[in-house]
Amino acid sequence: YSLSIYSPGGTVEEKVGEIVNGYNCSLDEGANNGYLHGTQVTLTTTPDPGYTFQSYEENDATLTTDNPTTITMNDHRNIEAYITQDCYSLDILTAFGTVEQKVGEIVDGFNCSVSGGEDDGYAYGTVVTLTATPDYGYAFGNWAEGGGPTSFDNPTTVTMQFDREVQAYFYLLCYEVDTYVEIGGTVSQSVGGVSPGFNCSLNDDGNLDGYTLGTEVVLTPDPDPGYVFTEWQENDLLYSTDNPV
Repeated sequence: YSLSIYSPGGTVEEKVGEIVNGYNCSLDEGANNGYLHGTQVTLTTTPDPGYTFQSYEENDATLTTDNPTTITMNDHRNIEAYITQDCYSLDILTAFGTVEQKVGEIVDGFNCSVSGGEDDGYAYGTVVTLTATPDYGYAFGNWAEGGGPTSFDNPTTVTMQFDREVQAYFYLLCYEVDTYVEIGGTVSQSVGGVSPGFNCSLNDDGNLDGYTLGTEVVLTPDPDPGYVFTEWQENDLLYSTDNPV
């Protein structure tokens, strides 16, 4: 008898005892290429990467979900190894910004279903491009996965070979208030009564020397004897005559 195996997404090995392709008769009076009545053949399916064996099927019915399995040759047989493509989830963790996922030019280009419903995952080997957009006052820092940084590039790509959880880190921008007095006094800076009230580092060196977005900084002039305050200017334009401002 002939044994035909159909196995998209993997390969199937046939063994009789310990002999691979252990044919013991000839279907066409040539080389052995079939099995005698009663021969027991062991089938072992090896899925391709990104695929999972589900069952052996014959005549539109499930024979077994065991792998390997043994069949008895009592007729010509056509068997399918039913193998499904794996689908992986990609979870993005972020605060203070957003992340866009694209496959090629398609935003949220999901191509398989993790949940069994609408497409919400990615098949094995899919390359997904991640693009981070910081909220106002923030900047992109890095991507992280598994507790450590994975890339400082933005955008970046990830290849789906397992379920993934990627975090986009953003950091607050730090701004400088540079005051200049040409002659006749000094200017102090304060935040909430604390001078100078710095709350971030301009150079990421740990030294507080700047202000985060939205910080209200009070500028107070202190004229030298014989001088009086007149106005504030910024970019050579009048800003205010308040004192302090």
